[in-house]
Amino acid sequence: MNRDDADTGSKEQFPEPIQTTQPISARSHWSGLRLAFLGVILIAAATLLAERFFPFFFRSDPPIIEKEAAPDPRRSYLGPFQNVHPDVKYVGTDACAGCHDDIAGTYLHSPMALSLIPMAQLSGSQSYDKASNNPFLFQESAFRVERRGKRVYHHEVHLDASKRPDFETAVEAQFAIGSGSHGHSYLSFLGDGFLFQTAISWYSQKKIWDNSPGFTVQRLRPVKGACLFCHTNLAFPREDTINQFEPPYISGHAIGCERCHGPGEKHVRQQRLQSVAEEMRPFLRERVRRLDASIVHPGKLRHDLREAVCQQCHLEGENRVLPRQRGLFDYRPGMPLDQFVSTFVHPRETGLDKKAVNHVEQMYLSRCFERSHGDNKLGCITCHNPHQRVRPEETVVHYRERCLRCHAVAKDKGGDERTSCSLSLAERSRNADNCAACHMPRYSSSDIAHAASTDHRIVRKPQPPDKEGPEPPPGHGQGLPLAHFHRGKIDLADKSLSRDLGIAMIQLIAKGKLDPRHTSSAIRILESALVDDPDDVTAWEIKAYGLFLERRLAESLAAYETVLQKRPNREISLSMAAAAAQVLGRLEPATDYWQRAVAVNPWMANYRDNLARLLASKQDWQGVLVHSRHWLHLDPGNADARKTWLDALRRTGYRGDPNAAFSRSEPTGKEVLSTKVHFPSP
Repeated sequence: MNRDDADTGSKEQFPEPIQTTQPISARSHWSGLRLAFLGVILIAAATLLAERFFPFFFRSDPPIIEKEAAPDPRRSYLGPFQNVHPDVKYVGTDACAGCHDDIAGTYLHSPMALSLIPMAQLSGSQSYDKASNNPFLFQESAFRVERRGKRVYHHEVHLDASKRPDFETAVEAQFAIGSGSHGHSYLSFLGDGFLFQTAISWYSQKKIWDNSPGFTVQRLRPVKGACLFCHTNLAFPREDTINQFEPPYISGHAIGCERCHGPGEKHVRQQRLQSVAEEMRPFLRERVRRLDASIVHPGKLRHDLREAVCQQCHLEGENRVLPRQRGLFDYRPGMPLDQFVSTFVHPRETGLDKKAVNHVEQMYLSRCFERSHGDNKLGCITCHNPHQRVRPEETVVHYRERCLRCHAVAKDKGGDERTSCSLSLAERSRNADNCAACHMPRYSSSDIAHAASTDHRIVRKPQPPDKEGPEPPPGHGQGLPLAHFHRGKIDLADKSLSRDLGIAMIQLIAKGKLDPRHTSSAIRILESALVDDPDDVTAWEIKAYGLFLERRLAESLAAYETVLQKRPNREISLSMAAAAAQVLGRLEPATDYWQRAVAVNPWMANYRDNLARLLASKQDWQGVLVHSRHWLHLDPGNADARKTWLDALRRTGYRGDPNAAFSRSEPTGKEVLSTKVHFPSP
C-alpha cells in the first residue's frame, strides 16, 4: 500500500462561493441563489446515481483487463463499493466521528478501539504498587515498572551470585498493546523506527505485573509488521526489514472505523455533497442513503464477505501467507479474504488447541454454525456488536438473548419456561441461566499466561478443553499435511496456492509444528512455483531456509545469494546467508554479510555477536571493540559479550576502569534504552 493512503490530516478543499463584482438587485440575488442550489442538488443527485450504477467511471484507474503476473483484485473489482480501489485514501477515525458520534462514543470503549494505546493516555490508570507484583523476580533479575509523569519505564536489575547488581537496563514503554481484557504488553521504537516488545507485561485477570509471554533470557523481542496488523489501523513496515517501520510508523492508534468499513475518502466527499442537497430537498435524504455505495456496511454483506471482515484478524489458522505481490494491509472490506491472505489449517482440525485467537476455527466446527443457514447463518456479529463492549454485569443476559434467537422459549405443561435445553428452569437458575457458562466454558490460553479464553465450539454437552486429552501433533501421514481454510483441499496444479502451501509448510516445520519429513516436498513445491515466477523473492527465501533446515548449506547459501542479487538489503537473507557461510567456513563472505546485516538493523544482538566473533578471528580488535560494545548494550546478561568486550579493551591498549569506558560510549537511542554493566574494579 502506498503510504499516501494513510494521509489522515488532509481535508478536501471546496471552492468559495462565486462573488460578483457588479451590484445586483435583491430579487435577482435570491433567484440566483435558488438556481445555484438547484444546480447543486442536480449535480449531487446525478453523481450519487452514477456512482451507484456506473462505479467504473469514478475510479481513479479503470479496471485492469490485461493479464498480469499477479493482478491486484482491488483494481479488477466490479462490485458496488467504490472505496475498494487502492487509490481511495484513508481519512482517519476522527473524520467518521463527526457524523457518527453516537457510534464512535461507544466504540471508543470497545476492545478493538483499545488494541494499541499510547502510554501518555494509559500511564495514569495503571497500578504500580507492591500489591500489583511490582517489582517481581524472574531468573535472578528484579523487574520494576516506573512511572514518570506520562512516561513509563521498564527496569531490570540482574543480581550475581553474591546478590550484587551485575547489570541494569531501562527501556521506555511507548505503547501498550492489547485491549486490557487479558492484559497489556508494551512496545518501544528504538533508533530509526525499529520496534521491540519489552520483557514486562500486565495481566488483567490477576491484576499483576509479570514476565511477558514467551520471554526467557532476552530483554527485547523484535516486533514485525504482521504483529501490528491486528492492533493498529495502519502501519508502515519498511520493505525487506524484520522490524523497522517508516515514518510515521503507524497511522491511527488501535483498530479504527476504516478497518471494517474500508477507506473513507469517497464517503466523506459524498456526505459533504449530500448535506448541501439535504438543506434544499429533505425528501432526497432517504433515497440518497439507500443508494450509498461509497462505504462498506459489513452487516449488509453476504455471509462469507461479512465474516471476512472479522477474519482478517480473528482467523489465525496454523499459518497465514501473503500471496505474490500482496501487501500486509491490502485487504479491503467487501472482498473475499482469500484473495489477500492464504490461511492454512490441519485437515483434522478439531478446534481443541488453546490459542487466544482460535475462535473462528472453533465456531466453524460447532453444530450451531453447521446447521444455521441463510440470513440466520451464525457469524461473529450474531453475538458480538463490534461498536459496543458488553459490560460484565450484562454478559449473561446479552449472550443468552443471542442463543434464544434460534433456541426459542416456550412454556411446558407445568408452566415452566422451556428452551431446547434439557435442564429445567430450576436447574438452570443455579447457574444464573447462563447458556455460555455451560456450552462455552472458559479455559486457560496456551499463548497468554495468567489468562483464560472462551471455547467457541458450542458443544451440547461440553467437557472443558482443560479436561480433555491433548490433541496429537500432526504426523507424517499421507498426502498434504495442510488444507486451505477457505478453499479446502489444495490442488497442486494451482501454482499460486501451492506456492503459498510450500511457504506455510516450511515455516511450520521451523516452528516445530509440522513433521520435518515434509521439508523435501515443500522445497519441491517451491521450486515448481519459481519456474513460473523466478523473481518471487519470498519463495526463494523460504526455499533457502528449507535447504538450511536439511543441512544442504551450500545450496541454501546459493539460494540466499539469489535473493540478495535481486534485493541487496533484504535483512533475513543477509543474516541467513551469513549464518550459512559461517557454518561452511567461508569467513570472508560471512563477515561481509554480517556487516551488511548490522548496517540494515543495528539493534539485533545476535548480528553483533557473530560479527564480533568473526572480527576477533581476524585480529580486528578495534572492530571487535565497537561491535561487542553494542552486543553488550543489547544483551548485557550475555557472559560471552562481556568477556569479548573486556578482551577487546585490553588488546586495544586500555588499562583504565571498564565501567568508565562502557558508560562513556552509550549507543544511539540512549533516551529510550539505557544499559549499565557493573565490572569488578581492576
